[in-house]
Amino acid sequence: MSAPRALVVCAALVAGLAGGAAQSPNQYEVFLAMGLKPKSVLTGTVVRGDVFPDPGEEVVAVATWMTGAKDKAQAVAVRFAILTEDGSRVRVLHKIDYGDRYPGGVGRGEIELLDVDGDGLREILVTFDDYGDRLIERRRGELLHWTGGALTAGWEGEVAHDSTREAREVPPERRDRFVRTINYGETLRTRGVTLYFDKKVYAVAGETLAEPKVVLEPFPLKAPPVR
Repeated sequence: MSAPRALVVCAALVAGLAGGAAQSPNQYEVFLAMGLKPKSVLTGTVVRGDVFPDPGEEVVAVATWMTGAKDKAQAVAVRFAILTEDGSRVRVLHKIDYGDRYPGGVGRGEIELLDVDGDGLREILVTFDDYGDRLIERRRGELLHWTGGALTAGWEGEVAHDSTREAREVPPERRDRFVRTINYGETLRTRGVTLYFDKKVYAVAGETLAEPKVVLEPFPLKAPPVR
């Protein structure tokens, strides 16, 4: 898991800042609308997708940026936003600052648009590194979806975890390592009522497994449809 200093500027961002060809709105415009100075952005992703039940697609973006704070834990942050286009203007509809939620430091924000229930609206998987514990490499995830007239976090948890570092502060029984990926087939089978993950376990209680073990994990995502 990369530390903040290992972050690099993505090629698409460079093209946008240099005035290269880009779909409207380009990343420069989006980051400005998000309240960021584009030159402070380390990595960023801007995609389009139908995430709200309004006509047309929304703009979904995430940026990992340098805050300018002297505190090392606050020097890099992750901001997520959903935006809309009003003519030539880009406007924020929803914003989350993950650095505020995890003051120990976050970085390497990424997004993925999914449709886990087949209703035509895209769910948003936001992932980012959490640097709050120097002894644990942890990547968090949040699945956002439109339900009950609002954007809601249907699931929050770890998509990657590694506490196998040999350290006196970490007891052996806590030294685990695993990676979670969404099992789309099982999730779609329930029409998104249950979110399934394939949890690939590499080490348990300090013992590295001879072969990684995959466990199917269910998490409730939304209420079953009324019949």
